Amino acid sequence: MSVAESFGLVVLVICVVASIIAFVTPYWLESDDIITGRHHMGLLAKCKENSCKWMFEDDMLHQKYAPDWFKATQGLMTVGLVVGLLALLVATLALCCSCKNCNPNHAVAVLLVVGFLCIGVAVVVFAIKASDERNAKLKWDFDTLVRFSWSFWVAIAAAGLSLVTAVIYSCMNRKYA
Repeated sequence: MSVAESFGLVVLVICVVASIIAFVTPYWLESDDIITGRHHMGLLAKCKENSCKWMFEDDMLHQKYAPDWFKATQGLMTVGLVVGLLALLVATLALCCSCKNCNPNHAVAVLLVVGFLCIGVAVVVFAIKASDERNAKLKWDFDTLVRFSWSFWVAIAAAGLSLVTAVIYSCMNRKYA
């Protein structure tokens, strides 16, 4: 295994882990309200103080009333995560198996570009609509009632890492060509 392959695989694993963390943690938005208390939400759960309600609980009640842009964000993040996992699978299998007339690195790069586009569009849609409908702010100060939280920023990092990893894999050894 070359240094480029090792580095690419490490960055790919970090990218997939960041995507998983962003997807499953309920900290895309945080809000502080004197009357209702502290709330935070993610793509799969809404939490109030110390209790969380999953989107798929109670016969999918929360999911049914979620706005379309939120469902689109969930779908795009899901596709981005699945594509990232598939890229990790192909990259791992490429370490074990060799193909004389194919370049698995380019397949991994294409999958990662698709993942970047899906996660990137999901983050942009979420940012625009949460800013419009929920008055969410990018500022991280305590004067803001609704602000983007750390899971949102991890999703941005996952999108960026996906693009960086795609560049690494597309530039990787040309021995297959």
